[in-house]
Amino acid sequence: MLYGHVSVGLVSFIGSAIYEDSILKIILTSEGRITYDDTNKVYEFVYDITDYLGNTRVSFKPSTSGPDIMQENHDYPFGMKMPGVCSVYDDPETKFTGGGKELEDDYNLNWYHYGARYYDPQLGRWQQVDPVDETITLIEALRWILPCT
Repeated sequence: MLYGHVSVGLVSFIGSAIYEDSILKIILTSEGRITYDDTNKVYEFVYDITDYLGNTRVSFKPSTSGPDIMQENHDYPFGMKMPGVCSVYDDPETKFTGGGKELEDDYNLNWYHYGARYYDPQLGRWQQVDPVDETITLIEALRWILPCT
């Protein structure tokens, strides 16, 4: 399985923790994430600055000389990254950028995983039918568009 630019074996998601080959690599928090640095064998905090939609705009690490910017994101209205404007300064790349959802870049598809279905920002469309869609009756659907009487 590919994860970022590194090929790993087993990736497990347990709550907000991400394990790679039984080693705790990432802990997701509301302010960013805690990542494991393989070279120094320490955990480091990475802060994320988000916009009003929850899209990650800047990821940085605190340091004594000021923040070390790791990634800067600029998106089109449907969520696709602007080529040449976005910058990744340090690995691993932030994968939780679009509305806080994980970017699945396996096979170079670049879809966002929203739990029950995938969103393609290149087309601005969902790739699957909503699994709950068949359980909604016509009356429930119409109550959102018809005025109350």
